[in-house]
Amino acid sequence: MTGERTKFLTIYEMDFGLNTVKRRTSDPIEDTAHQLAAVPCAPDGPGGVIVFCEDFLIYRSNKGLERRVPYPRRMGAPGDRGVIVGAVGFHK
Repeated sequence: MTGERTKFLTIYEMDFGLNTVKRRTSDPIEDTAHQLAAVPCAPDGPGGVIVFCEDFLIYRSNKGLERRVPYPRRMGAPGDRGVIVGAVGFHK
């Protein structure tokens, strides 16, 4: 098999009233994406998902908003290696 592979972020929605699962979106994401974290919905947060990639993260909200934020780097840190997040935790 030759050719490039594409990673997709697919978001599903569970309807507890009808007891069904519906696919909401399926969008291509960066090849360096390696970890996901769910963001709680109201009243505890805005809702959505955080996709962790090499050197930056992507926040996607439930309403389709997307923000790309680079990770902070120390002054004098080598620029030839990317920054990767190894663990994620949330506290309420």
